[in-house]
Amino acid sequence: MYDFWAIGDGTLVNAWKDGWLSPDHLIEDLGIVVPDDMKNMMVKDLVDVYGCLNIGVLNSWLPTNIISKLHAVNPPSSGIEMDRRTWCGFADGRFAISSAYTMLCKFNDDSSDPTWLRIWSLKIPERIRSFIWLVRHDRLITSSRKSQMHIGEPWCHHCVDTVEDVLVQFTEN
Repeated sequence: MYDFWAIGDGTLVNAWKDGWLSPDHLIEDLGIVVPDDMKNMMVKDLVDVYGCLNIGVLNSWLPTNIISKLHAVNPPSSGIEMDRRTWCGFADGRFAISSAYTMLCKFNDDSSDPTWLRIWSLKIPERIRSFIWLVRHDRLITSSRKSQMHIGEPWCHHCVDTVEDVLVQFTEN
């Protein structure tokens, strides 16, 4: 799950079926059995008469790690904005196609990789950096790659019995 709820007044969010404590899991996905009388509770229903989350009612059946998360969440209040969906792709909760694409493709930040820092600092022509990028990301069109695309056989045309792929190891120095 890449989106979750930011709690405002707590009226739109189901306490157990919607992601609001953590963007990466739902309470019901954890295998926790929710008591029948609480299954349809909204987040606003978890607030006591003093405006605090009613942790006492939940302590008997929720695991301690979930209780800890509940302590860290500001309780909903009718005096603030409505609940709203937010996106994990950006720190401010905004959605953008670029962040969705980055998350779906599982891209990482190459600038934090020491290998990339060394590559980009080399005084070489850009076409060589581009070639290194192709090799590093296994995007060089080898016979093995063509075979994966159902275009040909994976064998080296000269060696005949050896798979032609990129055999480069990047080592940390």
